[in-house]
Amino acid sequence: MGRVQRFPIALAAVTLVIALGLALVAGPPEAPAKKAAVSKAKKVKKKPKKPIPLIKGLYNTRYCEIFGVNAPDTEGIYELEVFNTVGTNLCPDDEWQAINLTTVASENGWTVAARNGPRFWVMDQIRGAKPPAPVSFGEVPMRKVATLRLPELAQSDFQPFVIERRTQWVYNKGRYIRELVSPNGRRYVMQAYTQNVDPTLTEAGLNEIGANPLTAIPEGWTFRYRKLKRQLILTANGKATILRDGLRSVYQLVR
Repeated sequence: MGRVQRFPIALAAVTLVIALGLALVAGPPEAPAKKAAVSKAKKVKKKPKKPIPLIKGLYNTRYCEIFGVNAPDTEGIYELEVFNTVGTNLCPDDEWQAINLTTVASENGWTVAARNGPRFWVMDQIRGAKPPAPVSFGEVPMRKVATLRLPELAQSDFQPFVIERRTQWVYNKGRYIRELVSPNGRRYVMQAYTQNVDPTLTEAGLNEIGANPLTAIPEGWTFRYRKLKRQLILTANGKATILRDGLRSVYQLVR
């Protein structure tokens, strides 16, 4: 593909990374249908297996992501491969900045590769399926966590969109959670934040971002925080609705 074609994809990929902040973790694949075991006396119903704990002790830990982006197909759909450092390392900055995105894209057959992060979790545990073996980009090991198919690469602040994911975000009792409430009363809980927009932002200041002009909360929306009286689990059974604020913090809809 020539430069004239590649540049719009590269620019769109940067927009995508800024927009999505996906914070993805691999979820369990669809299980094949099985016939229920039947005894002569009665049918035996099996309880569905709970997602296994993937990683604990995540709160305020750092991670990074690489997006591999290809040109849209004949239907105008973009396919993205998403890799992140969750469970492999804390994304050391020197190694992260040293990743050559042009080389990464070429070696993997992508139109362009883009960075996302570093970002920081604000949940305590992720449950899901066992992730695949890591691969390395430069000196940074990462695991593939998703392949996305999107009709467009750009997303706006405070604009909800749906991604495919099978995970559970677990927030421990006593933890502060931060929520955005839409004009129609839908609640979104923060899952991760970044310092890419406001370099001074830290976990200690998250409860006050409602007053930060860079958060750019629209009229009718509300930011609030509260301490959990019991454990909170946000489950995505195949799909999750997420959005970002003006600081590029990412939130998931509470169903």
